[in-house]
Amino acid sequence: MYQQRIWLLTVGALVLQGVLSARLVDLQIVRAGYFDAVAENQRKRAAELAPHRGTIYLQESGSGELFPVAVNDKAWIAYAVPRDIADPLAVAKEAAPLLQEFRRRQSERIANIVTGTGQEPRPEDKEEEDRQARLPDGQAELATLTDELYRKFNQKTDPYEPLLKFYEAADEELRTALADKKLPGVIVEEVDSRTYPEKTLAAHVLGFLGWQDDRQVGRYGIEGYFEDRLAGKLGFFAAE
Repeated sequence: MYQQRIWLLTVGALVLQGVLSARLVDLQIVRAGYFDAVAENQRKRAAELAPHRGTIYLQESGSGELFPVAVNDKAWIAYAVPRDIADPLAVAKEAAPLLQEFRRRQSERIANIVTGTGQEPRPEDKEEEDRQARLPDGQAELATLTDELYRKFNQKTDPYEPLLKFYEAADEELRTALADKKLPGVIVEEVDSRTYPEKTLAAHVLGFLGWQDDRQVGRYGIEGYFEDRLAGKLGFFAAE
C-alpha cells in the first residue's frame, strides 16, 4: 500500500510538471510575441511628429530683400488619451458642454463668412441650422455628444482619440476652458497652421494648403509644385 501511494504521488507530480511545462512553453515561446506586444503597449508610447512646413518668400526686385508670403502660425488641437482616463463618463460630462459651445461658435463663424461673402449656404449648412433650431435648449444634443465622448474615452487600449474634426482647430475659448478644467487624459496641443500674411497677394501663384484624406498638402501654384520640398519629413517619437 505504501509503495502504491509513492507511485501515485510520483505519477501525479510528473503529470503536474508536464502541465506546467506545457503552459510555460505556451506563454514563453508560442505566444511570446503577443505578450511582448501587450507589455510594450502598457509602458511605451509612440507617435509621429509632424514636420514644420517650409516658409515661402518673395524677393523684392530692387533691394533684393526677402519677405514671407506663406508662413506657419500657431493653432491648437484637442484630443484624449483614453487609457489615462479613470472615469470616462465623468470626463465626458465635463467636456461635452465645452465642445457643444465650440460647435455653435463654429457654425456662427461659418454663417458669418457665407453671409459676408454673398455666398449661398450649402445644403449641409442649412440642414445643420435647421437641426439646431429644433433643439432650443440643446439638451438632446448635449446628451448625444456626452454619449459620443464616453464611447471614445472608454476605449482603454486606445492611445489617441481626437475631440475635433481633423480640419478643425480649437479656438481661444475652447483652449482656455479645457486648460481651466484640467480634465485627466484630455490634451490641448500646439500645432502649425498655414497662414498668408499678405492675404490675397499673388494667391494664384502661391496656391494654398488643402486636405487630402487626413493630412494637409499643397494645392496648385508653389504650394503644390514644391510639395515634396515644402512638406518636410515626418519624425517619430517614442517614450517609456
